[in-house]
Amino acid sequence: MKSNKLFSTFLFLSTSALCTFIQPKALAVSEGAQDYSTASLATGEESFYNSDLRLPIDRPILRPRPRCSVDPAVTSIDFSIVRRYTQFTGLVRITVVVKNLGISNYVSGANQQGILLYSGTTLLKSQPFGNLAPGQTATLTFDTNWNSSSPAEGEFPPTFKGLIVYDPDITLDGNAQNDDCSSLNNQKSRSGADVNGMLR
Repeated sequence: MKSNKLFSTFLFLSTSALCTFIQPKALAVSEGAQDYSTASLATGEESFYNSDLRLPIDRPILRPRPRCSVDPAVTSIDFSIVRRYTQFTGLVRITVVVKNLGISNYVSGANQQGILLYSGTTLLKSQPFGNLAPGQTATLTFDTNWNSSSPAEGEFPPTFKGLIVYDPDITLDGNAQNDDCSSLNNQKSRSGADVNGMLR
């Protein structure tokens, strides 16, 4: 009985000493974690804490990609029937639409940029365009006769491609307002099979 009492007293004292030892360490970890969080936020990172150990775990903050400043882009190639001659023939208009998808005005000199329209590898038309406010469009139109029952157009319709071209030295002219920030959206293609669907 006496030994049990001595063991209980020893266990109580040991536990108290252990708690006294751990508490400052835990406080130091907690304070260090707070300082670490401040440093992490300054570097663009966010700290998450383990609820048991209070240790920081760094994870990058996912931020949306900023929109381009000036970004002329080919947004569509449209087909329309200007005049129908018969069930399978008509005058077709092809329209290439260029739009400034950026957040700033596109401001450039004359003939520093243009729109091209190709049928396969054949150039059908070229046309310069000028300044574009955000969301503003420029268009190139080309009219052509179409026969959806012919082999050349009905059976093997061509593919049309619209693209933006720039003066080779446009990025060296000292004007940041005409520096296209994305070349990935500067062309678009569409099959003439869509015209055949309109002349049936």
